[in-house]
Amino acid sequence: MMHWFLPLSLLLFGLAGMSCDQITSTTVEAKEQRSIAASTPESPRVGFRAPTFSLPDLHGDAVTLPDFRGQVVLLNFWATWCGPCTVEMPSMEQLYREFHDEGFEILAVSIDLQGQRVTKPYKEQFGLSFPILHDLRHEVNAAYHIRSIPASVLIGKDGVIAKRVPGARDWYSEKARTMIRQLLDTA
Repeated sequence: MMHWFLPLSLLLFGLAGMSCDQITSTTVEAKEQRSIAASTPESPRVGFRAPTFSLPDLHGDAVTLPDFRGQVVLLNFWATWCGPCTVEMPSMEQLYREFHDEGFEILAVSIDLQGQRVTKPYKEQFGLSFPILHDLRHEVNAAYHIRSIPASVLIGKDGVIAKRVPGARDWYSEKARTMIRQLLDTA
């Protein structure tokens, strides 16, 4: 019965060692993917161009992702009824106020079915100054493979997804601000 143990343990040990190498090569691969992103199809994955979209804002005007090429974009999926979404909104506003003039944008994509009827009072109540968009048919939500909210996607100046962030975050933490600063400082 022990004759299968040794080959299995060698296989598992080899896979464990391989994953360490993969971590190092993943960083290099991510940089290479970004450099060829223009020729890469859109995908909701890190290292690929962010799927384009057009959604109405609070005034009914169409806002498209390509309008923000050359800026760092925090695409946040949320709803007014979502408690964790409400918790992270004040820190998103602080982040927006600190970095907006340097080329940082937040696009808050609401999945509320009531649209601006509920998002406009919410925006006023919390003093939010970043754009709120409405994904009434959940098409953009689906294009980005969002399974739960809140969820955020950081998009670099080149339109390539730099990071996917599930769940609520303190967006004004030192770690988050450093991440935004690094994205803003890239060419």
